Amino acid sequence: MQFKPLMVTSAMLGRKTTKIRCLGLSLMATAMLVACGGDGDEDPAQARGAIVSTQLLQTMSKAAIDAYTTASGRRPVTGAAQCDVDIRYVQYMTRDPRGKPASATTAVMVPTGAGANCSGNRPVLLNAHGTTTARAYNIADVNNNEAGALLMAMFAAQGYIVVSPNYLGYDKSSLSWHPWSIAEANAVDMVDGLRAAKADLAALNGATKPSAKLLITGYSEGGYIAMATHKIIERDYADEFTVTASGPMSGA
Repeated sequence: MQFKPLMVTSAMLGRKTTKIRCLGLSLMATAMLVACGGDGDEDPAQARGAIVSTQLLQTMSKAAIDAYTTASGRRPVTGAAQCDVDIRYVQYMTRDPRGKPASATTAVMVPTGAGANCSGNRPVLLNAHGTTTARAYNIADVNNNEAGALLMAMFAAQGYIVVSPNYLGYDKSSLSWHPWSIAEANAVDMVDGLRAAKADLAALNGATKPSAKLLITGYSEGGYIAMATHKIIERDYADEFTVTASGPMSGA
């Protein structure tokens, strides 16, 4: 059997070169479209910090707060209430440790009333709570949550806006587990809870508004999360928030 050599003509090379060039241009165009899509195609309802729902749970009067601190023996520590406090509850969107959309909830405690520290631009305290094994844990339930009641009496009733997320995996979060001691995921959740709280207050346009002063604190696991939150705010969100001071305690 005799084989004939393959003859490649200039015309054939021209056609192949044209096909390869067209394929290359097509792939480049596809890559550019994907790159340009990204976050721009994200559902706004799934965006980080987007509010899912918000409600006023109750207003605690100064008298009711003082009655609680007196009965519990904490009055010498908290002092007398200077303001009534609106207890707000906000469900918002954040990201789980894999970067997927997930919902979480936060307490937002707002000082109100005629006192000098109870309206106008008020400092914001972003609080990170300690470890709990209770799936239904909700700091906004101040009638049954001791940490929430203390935050209300010690800070909100003294003129601070308190934002205290319940974390991923707790309360009505869509995540079925809590990313314990995963710094980045919890810090992102804290930032998104703060965003949602500020958006809720802006929509209310009430007499009390968040000032530029941001204080971060937390205890136990919350101390660890408070440190992580301070870190990523300065690293990634300096154009959005400025940390005035932070006081993490007993970081787990």
